[in-house]
Amino acid sequence: MIKNVHRHRGPESGVFLSPTTNTKGDKMAKHRIVTLAEETISWSSKSGISLSVIIRLSRAERDYFENGEWEEVGGSLGIGFTPVIDGNEAGIAGTIRSNNHPVIKHALGKIGIADENYERIMDAKARIESHPAWQAKVAARKAGVKLDAEYEAHVRRVENMMTCNGTSN
Repeated sequence: MIKNVHRHRGPESGVFLSPTTNTKGDKMAKHRIVTLAEETISWSSKSGISLSVIIRLSRAERDYFENGEWEEVGGSLGIGFTPVIDGNEAGIAGTIRSNNHPVIKHALGKIGIADENYERIMDAKARIESHPAWQAKVAARKAGVKLDAEYEAHVRRVENMMTCNGTSN
């Protein structure tokens, strides 16, 4: 159990929990979630219920020594979809899944998403993916894939050399 949990909401970041001590009373690092970009797509259901999907680009940060020097938690940059029903966030950010329903072909949590709203959501996601932080992540992934392929080619060359091109004498 975590003690002394503080709930914060800042203008540049979303809601986050920051545990300050563990169960032994030892100080822990502070954590926060920073929202870098956000778009909301809204519509009404046939029954008049207000529905929305919030698309967020966010990352986790931590301050180990509580000196105000926040650093990004490695690999935490991500895009999430949060369902909103009648103005209340309905669960945590998840992924949109496909259904076999003839009209409501997609769903996020308990929200059914028709094709026209799905297209609006994907357009908003594309705009968020143009954020410089996301573009840097994509570029880093591509560079990593390229380096991995080069390393694997090197390993094959060394294996061929060590086995005399697959033949042993």
